[in-house]
Amino acid sequence: MPLTDDQVALLQAFIDDKPAGIYDAWDLIPEEYHEYFASPTAHGEAFKRAVDGNLFKSVAWVGMGKNSKHQRYSLHGAAVPDDEKLLR
Repeated sequence: MPLTDDQVALLQAFIDDKPAGIYDAWDLIPEEYHEYFASPTAHGEAFKRAVDGNLFKSVAWVGMGKNSKHQRYSLHGAAVPDDEKLLR
């Protein structure tokens, strides 16, 4: 299920306050809102579609974590560290 406009706005406000870095999608939801998302997997799929659709500012997909198998995202132009193991 795609993210609603309200969810995109909520997440964008949260993202705007996060420091530059590399994050999993689930880490980009305020903890008090986790219950509003069906599951980390469902959220991750919807979040990636929203990123691919350019619905967020300052968010770029950088790959899937090699060990965690979670999609990873760069916020605010953060470079991927050399030791970050990603599958692309």
